[in-house]
Amino acid sequence: MALLTLLQTLAAVRVAPLEFLTSRRLGSLAIFLSGRDLALAKHGSAGWSDLPIDKMVEAHYGIATMPWRTWAEIVEYAALDEWDGFDRFLAPAATWSEPATAQPNVQKPGYSFAELIDRIEQRPEMYLGQPTLAGFADLVSGYATTAESIATNTESDVASYRTLVAEIESSFGGHAWFQALRFAVSSEEEAIASFYERWRTAKGRT
Repeated sequence: MALLTLLQTLAAVRVAPLEFLTSRRLGSLAIFLSGRDLALAKHGSAGWSDLPIDKMVEAHYGIATMPWRTWAEIVEYAALDEWDGFDRFLAPAATWSEPATAQPNVQKPGYSFAELIDRIEQRPEMYLGQPTLAGFADLVSGYATTAESIATNTESDVASYRTLVAEIESSFGGHAWFQALRFAVSSEEEAIASFYERWRTAKGRT
């Protein structure tokens, strides 16, 4: 699998959103793309280029992003809800063109997949805002999907994660793993803790 550009990624999400995201919401897509950025920072190549989403949204809506106002919040402000925001973002994005010149993609620190999971566990609000298992799933999906497409040898921890979620889904009758774990307990905190416990067990087997 070859690394998809941002526009190719958005086109793939537009066609089959639930193959990549936990829900067809703008928030899910924004977190997924954050995970993609983190994987690019770890595995991406010099000269890789992507359109700057924030600048494209600013130009489309005539509103500037700020430290307290993200591109996703600008889109949602003009939308009826997050589901409408998903469509309102992807519609103009379909008209964007690939950048003519290559620029480095991101300046965020590059974490391995396992390091990212550890960091999310230690500081969930930093990565997820309001921590939910679905938000966690979107972020790690963005990382895992991107790492699988660009790493010469996929991180073994990404493969372990894929195996783990497949096992969870199998044991819960094929339901999405994040839905199954959340349904089995009474709170988001318990659901997230359940995943980490299973993750550490899976890591111990590899």
